[in-house]
Amino acid sequence: MTNQTSQKTSLEALSTTCQEESNTQEHQKDSACFELFRRAFDQDDQAAWSILLSNYDRLINSWVRKVVPSLRDEDLFDEIVQGGIIRFWHSVGAKCPKLFDSFPHIGAILKYLKQSLTSSGLDFSRKQQRQNRLTEKIEQANHDTLKQFSGSAFDSADETAQSTALTDWLATAVTDPKEKLLIKLMYEYDLKPREIVQSFSNDFRDTKEVYRAKERILKRARYALLKS
Repeated sequence: MTNQTSQKTSLEALSTTCQEESNTQEHQKDSACFELFRRAFDQDDQAAWSILLSNYDRLINSWVRKVVPSLRDEDLFDEIVQGGIIRFWHSVGAKCPKLFDSFPHIGAILKYLKQSLTSSGLDFSRKQQRQNRLTEKIEQANHDTLKQFSGSAFDSADETAQSTALTDWLATAVTDPKEKLLIKLMYEYDLKPREIVQSFSNDFRDTKEVYRAKERILKRARYALLKS
């Protein structure tokens, strides 16, 4: 199928041919699949884009599954896929006014799509790791706080309940932008006061300010826990 011929071919015919090509022709610039991508990007043809998503659905899912093999939440999985597709769409749209100018063949487009989906999966994994660290930090801070104020150990059920209460309190009661930033930097990114001052000098003048802000938050948290 030549370029001129493919540009005159109907979407229905391109869809059928693209499905046939998917298993055998990944490196032809004049392929039906390449023409569908060209119409989707150069002509903003949403019907062509829908055909491509349907045609490559299994391949797309397999790429993402390799990055997050243990993820069982289908809603989160779909978010990763959508994030990768959106990243691909915006990146390609900004990169090349005309698709033919930047990609030599369909294989190059698919490689770029795979990279976008892989990046989306890796971003999700890093975010999950940061959230896990945040949860561990909060739970440890909660444990230390409870011991400090009670003078005795809680059983596991009580401690779990208190940890949940503290997590909920931090998410809802801390509304000051600077305090929210501090919690994120200390407990999610695991930064030390000195590192926070170095990277966010416009928000925190020195380590004393960081420690004072942290103590204000913990003081209110302890009070809220004792009342709960």
